Amino acid sequence: MESFNSALKLATNKLLEEGLTGFVDGGGRHWKPDTYVAMTMRSTYHNVSRAAFWERNEEFANDLYLVSQHPGARPLCYPWQCKVISRKDEARDVTDGDGSPVHVYAQSETTYGEPAGLFGINCGHHPMLFIPGATKVPALMQNEQENAETYALS
Repeated sequence: MESFNSALKLATNKLLEEGLTGFVDGGGRHWKPDTYVAMTMRSTYHNVSRAAFWERNEEFANDLYLVSQHPGARPLCYPWQCKVISRKDEARDVTDGDGSPVHVYAQSETTYGEPAGLFGINCGHHPMLFIPGATKVPALMQNEQENAETYALS
């Protein structure tokens, strides 16, 4: 198994050997081979990781997940950090590990499926296990303004 950087270098060199030094995608964005390969590798890794999580969660008949958080989240992702989401698209109220009420959002209410949305291209979020009555929902690390400032710096 290659490390991420080794695999990136190998794939980029192969494209350069084939004469590809850059291209413009269907949305008009300009890409260099290394940035495109890195984005593709990250997206593939996250997609596979999420697919494994969804499958394992379904094995336990659990449709709920908690959205992770990180500083400087993208604008379409920020509102969903530390929120509980239903993959079955069933909004409802449950309690967390502290016995506090938690609203569960239907996945269709989120930005899931949008390229710049939750779990979209280059999204740094991941789903985390949420079990009603057991999992504690963490507090947000940054308020919206702090997050926007961190995001702007990135």
